[in-house]
Amino acid sequence: MNRPASVLAPILVAAASLVAVGALLYRVTQEPLDAGYVRYLGIADEIVRTGDWIQLRIVDRLYLEKPPLFFWILAVPMALLGSVPNWAPHVPGLLALAVASYSVYRLAREVYGPGEPALAATLLFATTWEAFNQATGKRLDLLFAAWVTAAFASFFLGSGGTRRESARPALLALAWVFVAFAVMTKGPLAILFFLLGVGGFAAWSGRSATLVSRGSFAGIALFVAICAIWPVLLGARLGFEEAFATYAQRSFTTRRAGVFLYLAHLPEQAIPWSVFLPALAVAFLRRRGVRGSDALRFLAAWFLAVFIPLHFSEARHSRYLLPASPALGLLLVSLWYAPLDSTSASPALAIRLRRYGALALFGLVGLAGIAAGIILAALDREPLTGRNLPAEALVASPLSFVLGLAALVGFVSALRRGRAETSLLPAATLVAGVTAVVSLLAAGDLREQDQTGDARAVLASATSAGRPVAMLGLTEEQRQLSRLFTGSAIGSFGDVASLARFATESRESVVLSSPKGRRELEALPGFSIEIRDDFELAQDPIEVLVVRAAP
Repeated sequence: MNRPASVLAPILVAAASLVAVGALLYRVTQEPLDAGYVRYLGIADEIVRTGDWIQLRIVDRLYLEKPPLFFWILAVPMALLGSVPNWAPHVPGLLALAVASYSVYRLAREVYGPGEPALAATLLFATTWEAFNQATGKRLDLLFAAWVTAAFASFFLGSGGTRRESARPALLALAWVFVAFAVMTKGPLAILFFLLGVGGFAAWSGRSATLVSRGSFAGIALFVAICAIWPVLLGARLGFEEAFATYAQRSFTTRRAGVFLYLAHLPEQAIPWSVFLPALAVAFLRRRGVRGSDALRFLAAWFLAVFIPLHFSEARHSRYLLPASPALGLLLVSLWYAPLDSTSASPALAIRLRRYGALALFGLVGLAGIAAGIILAALDREPLTGRNLPAEALVASPLSFVLGLAALVGFVSALRRGRAETSLLPAATLVAGVTAVVSLLAAGDLREQDQTGDARAVLASATSAGRPVAMLGLTEEQRQLSRLFTGSAIGSFGDVASLARFATESRESVVLSSPKGRRELEALPGFSIEIRDDFELAQDPIEVLVVRAAP
């Protein structure tokens, strides 16, 4: 089942990867700061503005819902630059994609061999929908998954890998360091995932001695030291009693869904590679799963150690599956390349299903790519809005067309049972190109929607007039971004009565208000209200009011 890598394979992979990475980086530079999830950006801004890296705050309250590592990473470039460029909120996500991809590459080299198998496995993981989507998002789940992935990879390599070599204590210790990073990113769930995964694998493969080796004990000591730093400093600053009381009052279960959420969303997470999930299921059932291969046992134990415990938690969201995504991707690679510690081939039915999956993948990408290329080239304006197409569409159009033609060539090759059907690398390279097209189109759309320049100008004008400034009825995200753009802590009022007292004392003030807040203020006697300006921030309107109290 293994085939030697062609001479052109590394060149094609490098070209596709560079284009995909370049398009991804360009996209994150074009996304406005107020797009997407902005809560974490506000917390990092508070760190930089106050210089307090221990007590995390969100607007005016202490924030203990999450550990600090994600926010520290987010705050570092902001502190170094003294400003907040558009790409700053994406630094943790891009770092996470790099860490996870490298960990997958190292594991794939160990499990399937260097060259084509390792390159294909890395591209497969990096181009799955959920990994790509979270890398361009502003949440911490991908960073958590990256540390978990690095921990599992370090443990497997440190425990002897596929060749059952002698243990490598440094890698075993490093695994626990990555677990500590995961705990400091999202919490102690990482410990459960790691212990269940490596414990199950060690018992399954007869490597239990690895768990009580000097490398593991050294790693556990490092783990305890790293995880204790922030709580100790926080307790010393706040007082341990107050810190525990504040922590206990927080709500940590904010996402709930049905018990079958993860099973239903597993194919969605693996798009476009989910077309091969039926083949993987048959391969495991027909060849009795992982018999004879420690590598496949390890990947299966890792996947199950994440997938099963998630069902017992009240908090459920599809992105919580991210720590299992690299394991699933590496298991999918076994449909094309046999693990180095196994000689068993995939059963005939799995091979047929793999071929059907390849036909579906190449066919759909081919039709969509050619259609998108033609449509983008033919349109001068967006039919719904009447706006001119962004310049990025001019680049995406020929790229889509070329990818569509390449996919149709792959479809014909798969139909004839040729090289393209038995090798994963052409499909992975093709999908990397598709992600580049998606990034370019998204970048153009985001750039044209960017109104933060207007928001900055209006806020600067409103806060530089020398009059007292307050906020009324704004969302938490709007309050955070207003502080970020003005560089000052503007007082916020949740009800109109409190704002009225402020306006009476100030006699003349500037109020940044929601339309609802302005209507409530207009209903109060004794004030004259002038609407000076309006703008959008975090997808909601803000009005700049000049409020004067009656003499």
